[in-house]
Amino acid sequence: MKKLFLTFALAFSAFQLSAQDGNRNIGIGVQSSFPTFGLSARIGVTEQIQVQPIIAPFSASSGDFGYSVTFFGARGIYRFTETDRVAVPYGFAGAGLIRSTLKMGSLGSQSSNMLGWSLGAGLEFFPGFLDNLGASIELGYGSMNVGAAGASISGITYGVGLHYYLN
Repeated sequence: MKKLFLTFALAFSAFQLSAQDGNRNIGIGVQSSFPTFGLSARIGVTEQIQVQPIIAPFSASSGDFGYSVTFFGARGIYRFTETDRVAVPYGFAGAGLIRSTLKMGSLGSQSSNMLGWSLGAGLEFFPGFLDNLGASIELGYGSMNVGAAGASISGITYGVGLHYYLN
Protein backbone atom coordinates (compact mmCIF):
# COMPACT_ATOMS: atom_id res chain seq x y z
CA MET A 1 0.00 0.00 0.00
CA LYS A 2 2.93 2.32 0.70
CA LYS A 3 4.28 1.71 -2.82
CA LEU A 4 0.86 2.53 -4.26
CA PHE A 5 0.64 5.80 -2.33
CA LEU A 6 4.19 6.73 -3.31
CA THR A 7 3.46 5.99 -6.98
CA PHE A 8 0.43 8.31 -7.01
CA ALA A 9 2.25 11.00 -5.01
CA LEU A 10 5.13 11.05 -7.48
CA ALA A 11 2.76 11.08 -10.47
CA PHE A 12 0.82 14.02 -9.07
CA SER A 13 4.02 15.92 -8.25
CA ALA A 14 5.48 15.41 -11.70
CA PHE A 15 2.37 16.44 -13.62
CA GLN A 16 0.96 19.09 -11.24
CA LEU A 17 3.41 21.63 -12.60
CA SER A 18 2.50 21.03 -16.24
CA ALA A 19 -1.29 20.76 -15.88
CA GLN A 20 -3.33 23.65 -17.21
CA ASP A 21 -5.31 25.89 -14.84
CA GLY A 22 -8.67 24.74 -16.25
CA ASN A 23 -11.25 22.50 -14.67
CA ARG A 24 -10.94 18.71 -14.32
CA ASN A 25 -7.21 18.26 -14.84
CA ILE A 26 -6.20 16.12 -11.83
CA GLY A 27 -8.55 13.25 -10.97
CA ILE A 28 -8.16 10.24 -8.69
CA GLY A 29 -10.43 7.22 -8.58
CA VAL A 30 -11.01 3.74 -9.95
CA GLN A 31 -11.06 2.40 -13.50
CA SER A 32 -12.24 -0.92 -14.88
CA SER A 33 -11.61 -2.14 -18.38
CA PHE A 34 -12.42 -5.83 -18.57
CA PRO A 35 -10.51 -7.97 -17.56
CA THR A 36 -8.56 -5.51 -15.36
CA PHE A 37 -9.53 -2.92 -12.77
CA GLY A 38 -7.66 -0.78 -10.30
CA LEU A 39 -6.80 2.56 -8.79
CA SER A 40 -6.31 5.30 -11.29
CA ALA A 41 -5.31 8.93 -11.76
CA ARG A 42 -6.28 11.20 -14.66
CA ILE A 43 -3.65 13.87 -15.15
CA GLY A 44 -4.20 16.72 -17.60
CA VAL A 45 -1.24 17.51 -19.81
CA THR A 46 -3.32 20.02 -21.79
CA GLU A 47 -7.03 20.87 -21.78
CA GLN A 48 -7.68 18.03 -24.28
CA ILE A 49 -4.98 15.45 -23.43
CA GLN A 50 -4.78 13.35 -20.26
CA VAL A 51 -2.39 10.64 -19.07
CA GLN A 52 -3.96 7.87 -16.98
CA PRO A 53 -1.74 5.55 -14.91
CA ILE A 54 -3.62 2.53 -13.51
CA ILE A 55 -2.35 0.11 -10.86
CA ALA A 56 -4.09 -2.92 -9.37
CA PRO A 57 -2.19 -4.85 -6.67
CA PHE A 58 -4.53 -7.63 -5.56
CA SER A 59 -3.81 -10.94 -3.84
CA ALA A 60 -5.35 -13.70 -1.74
CA SER A 61 -3.34 -16.10 0.39
CA SER A 62 -3.59 -18.61 3.19
CA GLY A 63 -0.29 -19.66 4.70
CA ASP A 64 2.03 -20.98 2.00
CA PHE A 65 -0.72 -21.00 -0.63
CA GLY A 66 -1.92 -17.98 -2.52
CA TYR A 67 -2.57 -16.17 -5.74
CA SER A 68 -1.64 -12.62 -6.64
CA VAL A 69 -2.37 -10.50 -9.69
CA THR A 70 -0.78 -7.12 -10.26
CA PHE A 71 -1.63 -4.82 -13.14
CA PHE A 72 0.43 -1.81 -14.22
CA GLY A 73 -0.82 0.22 -17.16
CA ALA A 74 -1.11 3.65 -18.69
CA ARG A 75 -3.39 5.28 -21.21
CA GLY A 76 -3.36 8.41 -23.28
CA ILE A 77 -6.78 10.08 -23.47
CA TYR A 78 -7.92 12.69 -25.98
CA ARG A 79 -11.03 14.70 -25.06
CA PHE A 80 -13.04 15.60 -28.17
CA THR A 81 -14.92 18.57 -26.61
CA GLU A 82 -14.41 21.25 -24.00
CA THR A 83 -14.14 19.90 -20.46
CA ASP A 84 -16.82 22.19 -19.00
CA ARG A 85 -19.68 20.14 -20.52
CA VAL A 86 -21.91 17.67 -18.69
CA ALA A 87 -20.83 14.82 -21.02
CA VAL A 88 -17.31 14.75 -22.48
CA PRO A 89 -16.54 12.19 -25.25
CA TYR A 90 -12.97 10.88 -25.46
CA GLY A 91 -10.75 8.41 -27.25
CA PHE A 92 -7.98 6.38 -25.62
CA ALA A 93 -4.97 4.18 -26.37
CA GLY A 94 -3.28 2.17 -23.66
CA ALA A 95 -0.87 -0.59 -22.76
CA GLY A 96 -0.23 -2.62 -19.65
CA LEU A 97 1.38 -5.57 -17.93
CA ILE A 98 -0.44 -8.19 -15.86
CA ARG A 99 1.77 -10.26 -13.56
CA SER A 100 0.24 -13.28 -11.85
CA THR A 101 1.84 -15.55 -9.29
CA LEU A 102 0.48 -18.82 -7.89
CA LYS A 103 2.09 -20.06 -4.65
CA MET A 104 1.64 -23.79 -4.09
CA GLY A 105 3.29 -24.44 -0.72
CA SER A 106 6.20 -26.91 -0.88
CA LEU A 107 5.65 -27.32 -4.64
CA GLY A 108 6.95 -23.80 -5.18
CA SER A 109 5.39 -21.00 -7.19
CA GLN A 110 4.67 -20.20 -10.80
CA SER A 111 4.60 -16.69 -12.29
CA SER A 112 3.60 -15.33 -15.67
CA ASN A 113 3.60 -11.94 -17.37
CA MET A 114 1.00 -10.88 -19.92
CA LEU A 115 1.37 -7.76 -22.07
CA GLY A 116 -1.67 -6.07 -23.54
CA TRP A 117 -2.92 -3.01 -25.39
CA SER A 118 -6.27 -1.39 -26.09
CA LEU A 119 -7.91 1.31 -28.23
CA GLY A 120 -11.37 2.73 -27.73
CA ALA A 121 -13.74 5.56 -26.95
CA GLY A 122 -15.76 6.61 -23.94
CA LEU A 123 -18.06 9.20 -22.47
CA GLU A 124 -17.44 10.87 -19.10
CA PHE A 125 -20.46 12.35 -17.31
CA PHE A 126 -20.37 15.15 -14.74
CA PRO A 127 -23.61 15.53 -12.76
CA GLY A 128 -24.56 19.15 -12.08
CA PHE A 129 -24.75 18.75 -8.30
CA LEU A 130 -21.20 17.27 -8.08
CA ASP A 131 -19.24 19.10 -10.75
CA ASN A 132 -15.89 17.51 -9.79
CA LEU A 133 -17.12 13.90 -9.90
CA GLY A 134 -16.82 12.14 -13.26
CA ALA A 135 -18.38 8.78 -14.13
CA SER A 136 -17.27 7.19 -17.41
CA ILE A 137 -18.34 4.35 -19.68
CA GLU A 138 -16.25 3.05 -22.56
CA LEU A 139 -16.02 0.53 -25.34
CA GLY A 140 -12.88 -0.60 -27.13
CA TYR A 141 -10.80 -3.31 -28.71
CA GLY A 142 -7.79 -4.93 -27.07
CA SER A 143 -5.32 -7.78 -27.19
CA MET A 144 -3.33 -9.57 -24.50
CA ASN A 145 -0.47 -12.12 -24.77
CA VAL A 146 -1.28 -15.16 -22.63
CA GLY A 147 1.60 -17.58 -22.91
CA ALA A 148 5.26 -18.17 -23.51
CA ALA A 149 4.45 -19.39 -27.03
CA GLY A 150 3.17 -15.93 -27.98
CA ALA A 151 -0.53 -16.81 -28.05
CA SER A 152 -2.87 -13.87 -27.66
CA ILE A 153 -6.50 -13.16 -26.90
CA SER A 154 -8.18 -10.24 -28.70
CA GLY A 155 -11.65 -8.82 -28.53
CA ILE A 156 -14.09 -6.15 -27.51
CA THR A 157 -13.42 -4.52 -24.14
CA TYR A 158 -15.79 -2.48 -22.01
CA GLY A 159 -15.22 -0.45 -18.93
CA VAL A 160 -16.43 2.00 -16.33
CA GLY A 161 -14.66 4.54 -14.19
CA LEU A 162 -15.27 6.94 -11.33
CA HIS A 163 -12.90 9.85 -10.67
CA TYR A 164 -12.95 12.86 -8.36
CA TYR A 165 -11.20 15.91 -9.86
CA LEU A 166 -9.19 18.06 -7.49
CA ASN A 167 -9.31 21.23 -9.59
